[in-house]
Amino acid sequence: MITAAVGKPPIVRFSTKAPIKPQNACCRFRGQNLAHHDPLTGALNRGGLAQHVPVLAFSDIPADLDIDHFEQLNDRHGHAAGDEILRLFARVSRSIMRSNDLLARQGGDEFLAVLKNIAQEDAVPIA
Repeated sequence: MITAAVGKPPIVRFSTKAPIKPQNACCRFRGQNLAHHDPLTGALNRGGLAQHVPVLAFSDIPADLDIDHFEQLNDRHGHAAGDEILRLFARVSRSIMRSNDLLARQGGDEFLAVLKNIAQEDAVPIA
């Protein structure tokens, strides 16, 4: 409720009739999701990767990925084009990877794919 006398600043009063509850689970999940994902590409960030893969299993294969000549593309065509290339790279990578594999952006054009429970010979076509 807001009340004000003529010529005076308004006074704001909050009703406490409704109980104040902590954030619901949906909002907490959304916040954690944002905290663990790169906002540009949607890939996991370093913190998100660390949370998903504290220790790699023997059958997990990490693959370092980067975009060749990205810096030159970014310098020549601008940051908006570079951002679009990063989004496209992440989207195409996820479409090739299996649903249980992980993709994390380490920074710039550097990504890490973690191929879960896969033999090395089966990982080559994905990587």
